Amino acid sequence: MSAADWEQSKENAAPLRRGRKVETLGSKAFGVSHRDNTERLIDEFERLVRPSEDPDVTEVEDDPLEHWLSYIKFYQESFPSDTHEQFLLMERCTRALIKMRQYANDDRFIGVCAKYADKTKDPMTVFKYLHQEKIGT
Repeated sequence: MSAADWEQSKENAAPLRRGRKVETLGSKAFGVSHRDNTERLIDEFERLVRPSEDPDVTEVEDDPLEHWLSYIKFYQESFPSDTHEQFLLMERCTRALIKMRQYANDDRFIGVCAKYADKTKDPMTVFKYLHQEKIGT
């Protein structure tokens, strides 16, 4: 996709603070997908984050937050207009990792929580809950 093409289609993309790479959008902004590759990547991200969603898991050896951050970034770049699914990914990440004490003061996790809260109808409720769980205190 050329920069000129992107200029014509970007109104359908949610803005990102870090900006977007035009070359990573490819033809996705025009509704044409690379379905097989995209589905394969989504399956791989799901495989990586699923263990952290187990309610009995409170600590893991690797860094599941890194997988969540990569998944969220992938989704933001691959589906720029699907802000609802991006919201759901941030919610899933928050719910999955809030029980893991190693992330209580992790700036990366707090950033995801803040972005998630900001996109809810009542951010104050989410922030009160985070405070109650001693996240970012």
